[in-house]
Amino acid sequence: MSTGKGLLLAGALCAAATSFLGCTATGKMTPQVLGKASPEDAAKKTPDSERRRYQVDRDPTALRWLLAHCVHRAMTVKEVNDALGEDSVRVHDDTWVKRGNGYREDDTVYRWGPDKNGRDVYLVFREGKLINFDPKEFE
Repeated sequence: MSTGKGLLLAGALCAAATSFLGCTATGKMTPQVLGKASPEDAAKKTPDSERRRYQVDRDPTALRWLLAHCVHRAMTVKEVNDALGEDSVRVHDDTWVKRGNGYREDDTVYRWGPDKNGRDVYLVFREGKLINFDPKEFE
């Protein structure tokens, strides 16, 4: 077998084994532990992947990631719904959220959740836009 054909075959074997084995740039195959995330996997988070994790598993870390990376001030309720992948619930008895926090009586509060730990997220909107929101609080 020539060197060119050998490298082509090694590349094909490496590509075929990627669902069970990791493949380095040199074509060397190394076993990976399934179910454990590597630091590289953390960098591969996307809005779609985290939205799915939150929707399917109700994962609180996925929800925090979405809040930190996909939600920002001045978004509408619909835009936040789209970012989190679920519809909010309007909180009508919201004086407990607004009291003493500088909110106005005509501000509206919406709830998302709960996550698998039973926690909800409450966000406040004024004139249809998200206010007093800092994504850094969720990093």
